[in-house]
Amino acid sequence: MFARALLLAVMFALVAGVVPARAEAAWTTLGSGRGGVFLACKTPESGGYGPVWKVTLVLATAQGGPQAAARFTVRRPQAGGWFSTVATVDMAAAGGAWDVRDVYASQIGAFWGGAWHRDQYAFSLSFYPQTGDTGSGSFLNVGSC
Repeated sequence: MFARALLLAVMFALVAGVVPARAEAAWTTLGSGRGGVFLACKTPESGGYGPVWKVTLVLATAQGGPQAAARFTVRRPQAGGWFSTVATVDMAAAGGAWDVRDVYASQIGAFWGGAWHRDQYAFSLSFYPQTGDTGSGSFLNVGSC
Protein backbone atom coordinates (compact mmCIF):
# COMPACT_ATOMS: atom_id res chain seq x y z
CA MET A 1 0.00 0.00 0.00
CA PHE A 2 2.78 2.41 0.98
CA ALA A 3 4.78 1.56 -2.17
CA ARG A 4 1.66 2.14 -4.31
CA ALA A 5 1.09 5.54 -2.69
CA LEU A 6 4.73 6.46 -3.36
CA LEU A 7 4.45 5.34 -6.98
CA LEU A 8 1.34 7.52 -7.40
CA ALA A 9 3.18 10.47 -5.82
CA VAL A 10 6.13 9.94 -8.17
CA MET A 11 3.83 9.80 -11.17
CA PHE A 12 2.06 13.01 -10.03
CA ALA A 13 5.40 14.78 -9.67
CA LEU A 14 6.45 13.63 -13.14
CA VAL A 15 3.22 14.97 -14.62
CA ALA A 16 3.55 18.21 -12.62
CA GLY A 17 7.04 18.72 -14.01
CA VAL A 18 9.10 18.21 -10.87
CA VAL A 19 11.15 15.70 -12.83
CA PRO A 20 11.72 16.72 -16.45
CA ALA A 21 9.67 14.23 -18.45
CA ARG A 22 6.63 14.19 -20.68
CA ALA A 23 3.30 13.44 -19.03
CA GLU A 24 2.66 10.51 -21.34
CA ALA A 25 5.88 8.72 -20.36
CA ALA A 26 5.58 4.96 -19.97
CA TRP A 27 7.82 4.45 -16.94
CA THR A 28 9.15 0.96 -16.32
CA THR A 29 9.34 -0.05 -12.66
CA LEU A 30 12.67 -1.79 -12.11
CA GLY A 31 12.01 -2.33 -8.40
CA SER A 32 9.99 -1.11 -5.44
CA GLY A 33 9.54 -1.79 -1.76
CA ARG A 34 9.58 -0.33 1.75
CA GLY A 35 8.46 3.09 0.50
CA GLY A 36 10.86 3.39 -2.42
CA VAL A 37 10.70 2.93 -6.16
CA PHE A 38 13.26 2.65 -9.02
CA LEU A 39 11.96 3.74 -12.44
CA ALA A 40 13.36 3.99 -15.98
CA CYS A 41 12.23 5.30 -19.35
CA LYS A 42 14.05 5.89 -22.65
CA THR A 43 14.12 8.49 -25.43
CA PRO A 44 15.74 7.98 -28.85
CA GLU A 45 18.48 10.48 -29.76
CA SER A 46 21.18 10.85 -32.39
CA GLY A 47 24.68 10.18 -31.10
CA GLY A 48 28.10 10.78 -32.60
CA TYR A 49 28.43 7.07 -33.52
CA GLY A 50 24.80 6.33 -34.37
CA PRO A 51 21.41 6.19 -32.67
CA VAL A 52 21.35 6.03 -28.87
CA TRP A 53 18.82 5.67 -26.08
CA LYS A 54 18.83 8.42 -23.46
CA VAL A 55 17.70 6.48 -20.40
CA THR A 56 16.25 8.50 -17.51
CA LEU A 57 16.46 6.81 -14.12
CA VAL A 58 14.54 7.85 -10.97
CA LEU A 59 15.27 6.45 -7.51
CA ALA A 60 12.64 7.89 -5.17
CA THR A 61 11.79 7.41 -1.51
CA ALA A 62 8.78 8.50 0.52
CA GLN A 63 9.00 11.08 3.31
CA GLY A 64 10.31 9.17 6.31
CA GLY A 65 10.98 6.27 3.94
CA PRO A 66 13.98 4.00 3.60
CA GLN A 67 17.54 4.58 2.59
CA ALA A 68 17.81 3.44 -1.01
CA ALA A 69 20.76 2.72 -3.27
CA ALA A 70 20.91 1.51 -6.86
CA ARG A 71 23.54 0.73 -9.47
CA PHE A 72 22.53 0.73 -13.13
CA THR A 73 24.96 -0.62 -15.73
CA VAL A 74 24.80 -0.40 -19.52
CA ARG A 75 26.41 -3.55 -20.93
CA ARG A 76 27.50 -4.45 -24.46
CA PRO A 77 27.53 -8.14 -25.46
CA GLN A 78 30.88 -9.53 -26.57
CA ALA A 79 31.79 -12.73 -28.39
CA GLY A 80 31.96 -15.71 -26.05
CA GLY A 81 29.01 -14.64 -23.90
CA TRP A 82 30.84 -11.83 -22.08
CA PHE A 83 29.72 -8.25 -21.55
CA SER A 84 31.77 -5.07 -21.53
CA THR A 85 30.63 -2.19 -19.34
CA VAL A 86 29.64 0.89 -21.33
CA ALA A 87 28.46 3.06 -18.42
CA THR A 88 27.63 2.73 -14.72
CA VAL A 89 25.41 5.01 -12.64
CA ASP A 90 25.34 4.87 -8.83
CA MET A 91 22.30 6.41 -7.15
CA ALA A 92 21.19 7.06 -3.57
CA ALA A 93 18.11 8.56 -1.89
CA ALA A 94 16.59 8.63 1.59
CA GLY A 95 13.76 10.20 3.60
CA GLY A 96 11.75 11.56 0.70
CA ALA A 97 14.67 12.53 -1.53
CA TRP A 98 14.90 11.61 -5.20
CA ASP A 99 17.94 10.89 -7.31
CA VAL A 100 17.38 11.48 -11.05
CA ARG A 101 20.08 10.59 -13.60
CA ASP A 102 20.49 10.10 -17.33
CA VAL A 103 22.67 7.48 -19.01
CA TYR A 104 23.11 6.60 -22.68
CA ALA A 105 23.06 3.25 -24.49
CA SER A 106 23.60 2.41 -28.15
CA GLN A 107 20.51 1.35 -30.06
CA ILE A 108 22.59 -0.84 -32.39
CA GLY A 109 25.28 -2.21 -30.01
CA ALA A 110 28.13 -4.28 -31.44
CA PHE A 111 28.52 -6.34 -34.60
CA TRP A 112 30.19 -9.73 -34.36
CA GLY A 113 29.47 -13.28 -35.50
CA GLY A 114 27.54 -11.92 -38.49
CA ALA A 115 24.89 -10.20 -36.38
CA TRP A 116 24.20 -7.05 -34.35
CA HIS A 117 24.03 -7.46 -30.57
CA ARG A 118 22.21 -4.62 -28.80
CA ASP A 119 23.26 -2.99 -25.55
CA GLN A 120 21.56 -4.37 -22.44
CA TYR A 121 21.19 -3.24 -18.84
CA ALA A 122 21.73 -4.73 -15.42
CA PHE A 123 20.87 -3.25 -12.03
CA SER A 124 21.12 -3.88 -8.33
CA LEU A 125 18.86 -2.16 -5.84
CA SER A 126 18.54 -2.02 -2.07
CA PHE A 127 16.02 -0.45 0.28
CA TYR A 128 17.49 -0.50 3.78
CA PRO A 129 16.77 -2.54 5.79
CA GLN A 130 16.61 -5.98 4.23
CA THR A 131 14.99 -5.43 0.85
CA GLY A 132 16.82 -5.65 -2.43
CA ASP A 133 16.59 -6.77 -6.00
CA THR A 134 18.71 -7.38 -9.07
CA GLY A 135 17.76 -7.64 -12.69
CA SER A 136 18.84 -7.30 -16.28
CA GLY A 137 17.20 -6.94 -19.64
CA SER A 138 16.91 -5.36 -23.04
CA PHE A 139 16.31 -1.66 -23.56
CA LEU A 140 13.53 -2.68 -25.95
CA ASN A 141 11.51 -3.59 -22.83
CA VAL A 142 11.98 -0.17 -21.16
CA GLY A 143 9.07 2.27 -21.62
CA SER A 144 9.41 5.40 -23.72
CA CYS A 145 9.58 8.84 -22.11
